[in-house]
Amino acid sequence: MSTTSTITVAASPPLALHFCSDKLAPPALEVQSDTIIDPLSVDHHVQPTWPLSADSLEDVFAYKASHDGIVAAQNGIVAARDLQAGSHLAYLTSQTPSENTWATLMTSKTTFVDVNSAFLYVNHGCTPNLTLVIFAPDANGSYPQGRSGEVRVRCDRNIAKGEELTWFYPQTEWVSARPFQCQCGAASDICVGLQRGSKYLTRSQLEGHELAPHVLALLDERGDCIVE
Repeated sequence: MSTTSTITVAASPPLALHFCSDKLAPPALEVQSDTIIDPLSVDHHVQPTWPLSADSLEDVFAYKASHDGIVAAQNGIVAARDLQAGSHLAYLTSQTPSENTWATLMTSKTTFVDVNSAFLYVNHGCTPNLTLVIFAPDANGSYPQGRSGEVRVRCDRNIAKGEELTWFYPQTEWVSARPFQCQCGAASDICVGLQRGSKYLTRSQLEGHELAPHVLALLDERGDCIVE
């Protein structure tokens, strides 16, 4: 049973940088560095930490290479093949507890897990083609069937091979540990601009995104007052 809900109020989307690139990384490429580095914290290419085999993403994800053939975490992730609307892509299996950082997912109002796979490098987008289902831990901190999340293609579109994959970070993140200016290219009335988390967005800005249960609960607690 899905643990996310779509907000239905009336209307009045890492890592976040999008680089010009149309090349796929070689399908068999397994890149790994010893230290997780925030790609937005440096001015040079950063090798991805996680191989595509982590969380069994090699069939659906590919690291994007720049025009000169360089594979870098900054480039993001593209589809390794055509992906059908609504299809299941992978389960996220990390249960490593953490504080809120640029490299974590929020799984409940009080818990976060490290993203120990290439999903870490999927860019934010305000018109995303992926959606993320979050599974909250139980009272003992255990996740159902060892899964903290499920990555799916959004139900409203197919994804072509080579297309960049994006998801809407405020879908799960109430307060982003590392805010950034979104450069997704969506229209000004759709793009959130400064991406800080769902806490700082209006309900109309969140409409149409499958928000995690903890985000919906925190929105109810917040009411209609937007925190500046």
